Amino acid sequence: WVRNPMYVGMGILLLGEGITFPRLTNTMLIMIVTLWCAVTLFIIGFEEPTLRVKFGEDYVEYCKHVRRWIPRLRGWSV
Repeated sequence: WVRNPMYVGMGILLLGEGITFPRLTNTMLIMIVTLWCAVTLFIIGFEEPTLRVKFGEDYVEYCKHVRRWIPRLRGWSV
C-alpha cells in the first residue's frame, strides 16, 4: 500500500500527540516538518538508490506502482 509505512506512522503519531497535547502543538509541527525533511533526504539520497542497486528492475517496477508516502486504496501485486 505504501513504501514507507514506518515513517508515515511516525508522522501520524507526532501529529496525534500535537492534537492531544495542545501546548505541544507548535513543537510537534516543527518536529514533523524537520523529521519529514530529514527522512525524505535519507530515503531519496541513500535508501532508494541502495535498494535499486540491490534489487534492480524489480525495485524500479515496485516504485512505479507503490507510492512513497500516500497509501494506495488497494494493495499491489506482481
